[in-house]
Amino acid sequence: MDEYSKLFAKNLRHLRKGHEMTQVELGKAIGYSEKAVSKWEKGHSVPEIAVLFQLAQLFHTTVEAFFQSSDELYFLGINGEGTSTEFLLTSGAKIPIRSAFERGCNPCDIGMSNTKEILKRGIYQVCQGVSPSRIVAFAGISGTGSVEYAKEIYSFMLGMGFYKVYNGSDVDNVVAAALGENDGVAVIIGTGIAAFTQKDRKKHCTAGWGHYFDQGGSTFNFGHDAIEAALMMEGKRGRKTLLYDLIMESTGCKPSQLIPRIYTEGRQYIASFAPLVFEAADRSDEVARDIIHRNFSVITEIIRVAAEPLKKKPVTVALSGELVQNKYTLPALSEQLDRFLYTLCPLTERPVLGAVENAVRCYRNDFER
Repeated sequence: MDEYSKLFAKNLRHLRKGHEMTQVELGKAIGYSEKAVSKWEKGHSVPEIAVLFQLAQLFHTTVEAFFQSSDELYFLGINGEGTSTEFLLTSGAKIPIRSAFERGCNPCDIGMSNTKEILKRGIYQVCQGVSPSRIVAFAGISGTGSVEYAKEIYSFMLGMGFYKVYNGSDVDNVVAAALGENDGVAVIIGTGIAAFTQKDRKKHCTAGWGHYFDQGGSTFNFGHDAIEAALMMEGKRGRKTLLYDLIMESTGCKPSQLIPRIYTEGRQYIASFAPLVFEAADRSDEVARDIIHRNFSVITEIIRVAAEPLKKKPVTVALSGELVQNKYTLPALSEQLDRFLYTLCPLTERPVLGAVENAVRCYRNDFER
């Protein structure tokens, strides 16, 4: 058995099993017998070039990948948020090779089948030319806190044929990127809100139960409060607010006429109204300013509770998510939090780098799952 036959046999077997195919099913897919597939996987022979191209197309890889050694591993990090998903493939030394972007992949927003399709597209794009059997992957996906969703993502990733697969939430990526192995608090304030305490390399969740239960601090909450205030004004039950006019201008409809669409399109659509709160506040609207104060009060309370187990002061509070860039965020949080007790640190690293770091740690059995 020559070296090329051995490499081909090993990589073919790994890809077939990763895609949960039997030798019979693989042979049928390319017009060959189970016996032929068995001979290839035992290293007795290598199929002709036309068959190699068939196999490469079937497994979404390249012909060259079948003859690559797994001595050098690659790391794939995936950071899946409500609004966007980033993929990053690096060398074993964590040197970036290729990145890709897709829309948000939170299964609570778009359904698990759509989440898988987005992940598949991004993975195929970023991993082209590299055999999955040489890749250690970590996928940190928002909305996968339940055991059921976590298992489904894990099984899906495993089916891609990766050498090793690990998964968690997008907060895991932020913790790794912002805190490393140090104690601190990580908070994501985007479409949703989530907060974790890291102490002695173990994490505890303080917030992040989804929009049915989290009470404020996310763009969903800002958007919800904007629509509610406008509806209250329209129904003669609330204060006059510029939010009513801004919603009319942006949609061409009265707030009450948006109700069917709101219930059809859900969380992301509601969150899209969040910018109107800040626009109204810029124009001295008291209702909008009250909404801002209420939501940032929720965030500060979450930070205080999350920081309680950490004795060393000031506590590092890593902030990530689209609201971090808003001009109101840091001043509002700084006003309500004692600077001697908390150090607010907007995340400067891309969270996907934390996903890569998690892949490395997991592979080295150095990551607390």
